[in-house]
Parts: sequence; C-alpha cells; structure tokens
Amino acid sequence: LSSTRQDSAGARVGDRAISGQNSNSRQLPAHASSPGSYTRFFEGGQAIPELRDFPCPLAFVVFAENPKAAGPDLSRQSKQCKLWCGDPNCTVAEEACAAFAVECDAIVIARADGSPPTPLENLTSAIATLKRQLPTKEPKLDDSHWWKTPVDAPALTTVTRPRIYVVCSYGGSGSKMLAGWLSRLPSSSVVSVLHFHDRRPPWDLFALPRPQARPHVPEDFRGANFPGGGVFSACTRLRKHGVCKDGERWHSGLDGPLVPDVMLDMYRIIFIYKDPVDALLSRYSFEHCVHVQGDCVANNSDPDPESSWPPLSSYAQAQQDRMRLISHWGAYMHPSTGVNENDSTKGYSRGVPRERSYPIVAVNYHRIWDDVPTLLTSLGLPRQAGDSFPVRAEAPLQRRKANASDGEGTSEGARSHAHARRIVRRERDIRADLRKIYSQVSTEIRQNPAVMVV
Repeated sequence: LSSTRQDSAGARVGDRAISGQNSNSRQLPAHASSPGSYTRFFEGGQAIPELRDFPCPLAFVVFAENPKAAGPDLSRQSKQCKLWCGDPNCTVAEEACAAFAVECDAIVIARADGSPPTPLENLTSAIATLKRQLPTKEPKLDDSHWWKTPVDAPALTTVTRPRIYVVCSYGGSGSKMLAGWLSRLPSSSVVSVLHFHDRRPPWDLFALPRPQARPHVPEDFRGANFPGGGVFSACTRLRKHGVCKDGERWHSGLDGPLVPDVMLDMYRIIFIYKDPVDALLSRYSFEHCVHVQGDCVANNSDPDPESSWPPLSSYAQAQQDRMRLISHWGAYMHPSTGVNENDSTKGYSRGVPRERSYPIVAVNYHRIWDDVPTLLTSLGLPRQAGDSFPVRAEAPLQRRKANASDGEGTSEGARSHAHARRIVRRERDIRADLRKIYSQVSTEIRQNPAVMVV
C-alpha cells in the first residue's frame, strides 16, 4: 500500500522522539489526493485543526475497549473510530488509517482518560481516534448544465413535486439505506422508489414500471432487504442469455416509452457509491456478483459455478476485477469517455461513446453526511426532509461469513480481543490487496464532493 505518512511536526510516524506538545505545531496539510496519506497529532497541543469523526465499519473499534475486560460489546454501533493502541508506538492506528484510506486524514492520540501523553510515553494504554478533514472547497452543484438544459424545461429543478427515484449502486454502498429513506417520504415528494444494480445504464431514459407497494418497515434498510436490485431494461437482464443482440435498442418492447425531455425532471436517477474496497467487504458473494453482472463464471463448463466462487481473500490476491466494479463505476461517472462498458448499445451507437440524454445525481457515501442540504437540493426535496435522514453509524463487527474471514469472522465468534485482532489483521491484508485493484477509483472517490451531477 503506497502511502505518505507524516506526523504534524514533520517526523516519520513511529518516531517516538516527538514531543506531545510540539507535534501539534503545524496545521493539517491540504487534503491529500491519494488514499493512504495522513497526519498524526497528540492531544493537548495548540494547533489541531478542525477534524471530523467517522465510524469504523470493521472490528478495529473493539480496541477501544478495556483489553482486560471479558470481551467487547459487539451489539452497539460506533459513530467514531477509536482504537486501543496496544503497543508502545500505536502502530495499530497506522494500520487502521491505511485500511480506511479514503476517509482517514489524521490520527489523534490521547491517554485513556483524555489527557495528553508526555514525550516518549509508552502508548500501549493510549487511545487513538481516526479523523477526517473537512473538504476545503466543494464544487458548485449548479455548475452542471442540466439545471439549464433543455432550455424550455430543464432536466433538473429544485421545485418540490412528486418524483420517481431510481437508486443505483454496485452494492455495499448505502443504496438500501437511501432507497428506504426515500420510500418513507410523503407522497407529495415521492411517486415511487426503485433500487437497481445495473452495470449498463442506458444512454436514453425510458419510462419505468411501478415497483411493488412501498414498504412500511423497517425504518432503516441497512440491515434488511429493500425491494429491487433490478435493472433499467429487460434487454440488460436477458442479454446474457442471448435474447438481446448487439444493435438492438434499449426499447425492447418490454420497457416503457422514451421519457421526453420535458418530463426528465419527474425522475431522479441516483448513483450512490462507496470505496470499492469497503463495498466488497460489506457485500460479497457469488449471488451478488450475478446481481451486478460481474464475471461470475470462470469456466462455462463448470456445473456448479457458485461452489467455485472464491472467498474474498482469494479474490483479492488474484488481482482481477471479476465483480466488474471499475466498469460499473465508469458507466455512471464517465459515460462519454469510453471508460464504461455500455455494450448493449454498441450496435446502434456504432461503438462510439455518446452523451447520456439525462442527468445522474452522484452521491459519495463517505461525504454525504457532511452536506445533506446539498443532497436535498439535488433531489428536489424540501429542507424538512433532511430531518429523517438516517444517522451514520456502522456496526463495529459485521457478519462476514463469505467475506474477509472465510467463514470465521462472524460477530458470534469474536468473543475476545485476540480473536478480533486476528480478524482485523486478515481484513487489513485483504484491503491492501483490494486497494491495488481499485486504487484509481478509490483516489477519485477521495477527491469527489458529497454530491455532483454527471
């Protein structure tokens, strides 16, 4: 993992000849452009800049528990990323910051009682809190031409009206949370909510069928199943079975009519995304690979491809994007550059990238809680809708039966700090391998604002 690691006094991280007071003498540098760059501070100095907490989505948070206790409370959720250092130099904080590279900009170290450590103090019993820097400058949302195009009826307006919301993602990115929240808003703002995992969004938007009845429970769909996970077009789903041929239009007879320009503002197509490394640790399985139209079958003659699907550790070591998250990302974020694989339109577009004829609201999961008002503006929702927006909180230890721990690292099994440490180290290694595959996407996500229109 390539990283630039420097504490605030200019010394390399791990150099214990740093004074707790002097180490706070410099401001945090400008937000680093690449994941893995961070600054280390000691509590009690004069110049710790304004930083923001973020929750650990993994087991790292258990290190904040008393190591002599019977075991950490794994039922609660964390809103911070506090770690028990556990060694004289608090290297676990460095490992964790590298693991959460898209968000972690700083490490703040203090004693367990909150007081500042003294120079050369052994940090074994200290607490490190991972922090992230507030964005220095956000691009203006209204810079997008879609607020002015078409001239007679712009595709985006801030007018509050009932709309059809389509929440898209490659999974593990908060799409169920976002779709669930939208589905509970009043009918004065929402006609219907659809939830898609479609790697090939169309160039043109066709009317979408109404989904099943809006669900009423639960309030937060992060731990439940929000209906959907479908695609924009029947042609997308059927193409892999040979039904849709190259050159066939998206309007396959099973889709609705083309949405006219004057009606585009009645839709909001949303792409919510997370660092692919985090997304795969949250959602990874053969079934999910099929849902997102990945390269799920290594051998067409394999009678049981699901049993041959590798655990996440092997997937990461193979250094191949079989989930095809890179092309999934490109299809939404870079539609006219040729990065995407919009292969079901190659025939009638003659393989030449073209401009998409409708806007997509791109939502950065890692930053959305910094700027919920901008999200509301982009979705054409009233400001009071933000009162019910879900609070960000991640489970400190999630079930990862098919993920990082290869069946071992479930919350039921993490009854001791030693076992939790093994889970962390295993996931750390997996993250490092995944980062090599998805570094380009991770870097762009780190630079992106909370909301942008593409």
